[in-house]
Amino acid sequence: MTGGDPILDIRGLATEFHTSRGPVRAVDGIDLSVGPGETVALVGESGCGKTTTAFSVLRLIPRHRGRVVAGEIRFDRLDLATLDERSLRRIRGNRIAMIFQDPASALNPLMTVGAQIAEAVRLHRGLGRAAARAETEALLRAVRIPEPRRRLDEFPHQLSGGMRQRVMIALALSCRPRLLIADEPTTALDVTVQAQILALIEELKQEFGMSVLLITHDLAVVAEVADRVAVMYAGRKVEEAPVSRLFAAPRHPYTRALLASIPDPDADTGGGAAAQPLPEIPGRVQPAGSRIEGCAFAERCAIAADICRQAAPPEALSGDGAAVFCHHAAPEDAGQIAAAVEGRL
Repeated sequence: MTGGDPILDIRGLATEFHTSRGPVRAVDGIDLSVGPGETVALVGESGCGKTTTAFSVLRLIPRHRGRVVAGEIRFDRLDLATLDERSLRRIRGNRIAMIFQDPASALNPLMTVGAQIAEAVRLHRGLGRAAARAETEALLRAVRIPEPRRRLDEFPHQLSGGMRQRVMIALALSCRPRLLIADEPTTALDVTVQAQILALIEELKQEFGMSVLLITHDLAVVAEVADRVAVMYAGRKVEEAPVSRLFAAPRHPYTRALLASIPDPDADTGGGAAAQPLPEIPGRVQPAGSRIEGCAFAERCAIAADICRQAAPPEALSGDGAAVFCHHAAPEDAGQIAAAVEGRL
């Protein structure tokens, strides 16, 4: 983490959804922090709790669907988990902004993009109608939308996917937030546009002095933009480390398996003599709401022992802020974990 107190400090967060089978815990006691000017990536397979964590921070989960049941979510020393709704509205979209995964559904199809951004500017920054429109045009220009004055009066369906994502970024930045939460900001975009959006977020992060919590399953994106990485599995954090350390020496079997499943662009996948099948993680994630006594990854793990199924793994910390939750992740076992996982895969 960079110097100074964390901008966002989550401790023991637990979030449950209401279902016909009773409460289902989607996030199970995770700790996570984001420092000033830092980009922290939250990674893992679909359904592991990444987006639920982000929605919990801003309390965006509808009350009839679920709620935060435990933990603290501190932003600038305020506990967002217990803050009254009126106070939270002053923070949401203003000091903390979010880029949603699907801009097509996040943007109002009945309002022009200019009106949607100007509404946020007027609400949080108190600008008049003309000043808000001028600021909106400047924001569209800042996110590299061509002919921004003309785009002000266009509707979301008139824009390409990449341009809609840029509008979402402009909307998120309209109030100059201290923290930007980006939930899979490049998932629906082609590779060229993905690179442009990532470069834009990084450039604007530096310009606005923001911190970023990036939610993604794309490890190539993580390697490119993150300072620190937290890996989630089945609602729990299993490993956290500076990005360079995580990619060079991952300590949790799940993290190793994720990295091993990244396609190698130099590998022969055309069916020749040297062709190798793309590695995959055996088994599947337990259904949401399953009672897990020990390590959530035990049933898919190459080196799981009885203790892994019986007791939750302790947290093992190291001096550079890295942490891992694994019964077999002591430094002296690192070689054993690597060999076992590679052999299993």
